[in-house]
Amino acid sequence: MAYFFTKPFEKIDLGPSGGVSICQPGCVRKPIGNALKENLRSIWNSKAAQELRKTVLDGNFKVCENCNLKENEEFCFSGDIDNAFMQDVIKNKKTIIQNPRTIKIGYDRTCNLFCNTCRDELKNKKEYTENAEKIQENLIQTGWLKKAEWLVASGQGEVFASPTINKLFQMLTPEEYPNLTIKIFTNGTLLTEQKWNSLNCKDMIKWIRVSIDAATKETYEKIRRGGNFEQLVSNLEFLDRLKKEGKIKNLELTFVVQKENYKEMTNFVELGEEIGATRMQFMQLKKWNKFEEEGEYEKMAVHLENHPEHEKFVEEINKIKNNKVFYELLEKFRD
Repeated sequence: MAYFFTKPFEKIDLGPSGGVSICQPGCVRKPIGNALKENLRSIWNSKAAQELRKTVLDGNFKVCENCNLKENEEFCFSGDIDNAFMQDVIKNKKTIIQNPRTIKIGYDRTCNLFCNTCRDELKNKKEYTENAEKIQENLIQTGWLKKAEWLVASGQGEVFASPTINKLFQMLTPEEYPNLTIKIFTNGTLLTEQKWNSLNCKDMIKWIRVSIDAATKETYEKIRRGGNFEQLVSNLEFLDRLKKEGKIKNLELTFVVQKENYKEMTNFVELGEEIGATRMQFMQLKKWNKFEEEGEYEKMAVHLENHPEHEKFVEEINKIKNNKVFYELLEKFRD
């Protein structure tokens, strides 16, 4: 096969408007279903899901468009096919799968920050919670959480600001869900020691990724509006203690590169080393719906080669010499 990746056979992604994806959201023409309108079990093995899996098995990817597959092989080819499950799928060309092994929940836009690349004000609407509650109940009814290996709590808001996802965290316990391990994507501002100790699922959380986007108080509070840099650093130091005690395995820090912060890239790596991060990642600024005004995105995206500060950005990214650092779609700018 020219191209093969495991996500359509292993993973389901639940979005805030009910959209359901089994690969990267936005890569295919449309979601394979809507969890606000349909039963998740029906969506998982729907005609659309089976067609997507078939196109992967055939190696032609006919249903894909606007996909970064070829550009970002690390993302698409990171799945393990050297296991009995995937060997059976490939050998027998299975397009009907009993249940997902990884469940990614990003169905609540509620957030405690309003970052400059995401939203212009706090909009924690009643609608967000109502939709999230419906999708979460749909998920619970499938029984998948008792069969899945991974729950990835991420999304378009902050998981610890979400009343709905916090309810889920309190429902999940190692005794009731012994096979489930939790990964969390968070901005880190609400994950205090007190919050951690209150979580019924804390012993199930083994992997935490914290988005920071800055290395100094001034830049952080300019970008991460509503955040407190001192509180963030205090929380990161606590997470480092958890890692050293073996309570979590991975602590990752991420940094979305833009005009306002690219000069702090080396400082970010230094901060990551001080905190004891397992991995640090620079990410390319994406053109989200937030960028409605013409030219707004182009003014911030220093990775674009026609940006007036692009050459300075390239200089900064090439100052970094650290094997714990990864570059999502930015590696091509390194010498």
